[in-house]
Amino acid sequence: KYILVRCYQISTVRYTDAFIEAGRQGIITTELASELAQAAGMRNILVHQYKDIDSTIVFAAIQKALIQYSLYIKEITDYINLLDSEVNNE
Repeated sequence: KYILVRCYQISTVRYTDAFIEAGRQGIITTELASELAQAAGMRNILVHQYKDIDSTIVFAAIQKALIQYSLYIKEITDYINLLDSEVNNE
């Protein structure tokens, strides 16, 4: 959300929207953005208890999230490094 606000003046309220917008802006890949938006949806289900919780589904979602968030960290780091190199080349 911070990068969206500071670099693009885009303010989002929902986590799902923030990931999708980050994908649109090229901060992260659109594929990863979509996957993270789904993970944020799972978070909302768990936190707000919208549905009955199936521990098998939660376990699978956590395993997938561990991979997704590792990719997210890499893509955000790459994006920040790109911004840094652009600033240093000016």
